[in-house]
Amino acid sequence: MSSTESVKEAPPGPRTAHGVGAAALIAQLALFTITFLPLIVPVPANFNIVATASLCVLVGSLRSVKGTPPAESMTRKASPSSGYFALA
Repeated sequence: MSSTESVKEAPPGPRTAHGVGAAALIAQLALFTITFLPLIVPVPANFNIVATASLCVLVGSLRSVKGTPPAESMTRKASPSSGYFALA
């Protein structure tokens, strides 16, 4: 391989067609299930509240995860070469 060829990295994990990981899809299905489960069978209220809140947090955090980490960059104001660190 020559030095001019670029190496492509593999995606970080399994993804579906919409870019959502398999874990996020499972969590969304669980949230959908826990939403409509009380209509079919009796579910204790405390369990329903805790499970729904936990699944909402899990789905939100899994959906906010990006495929690649953000590139770290510093503005010219905050660069160490300027001799001081200015707050935005």
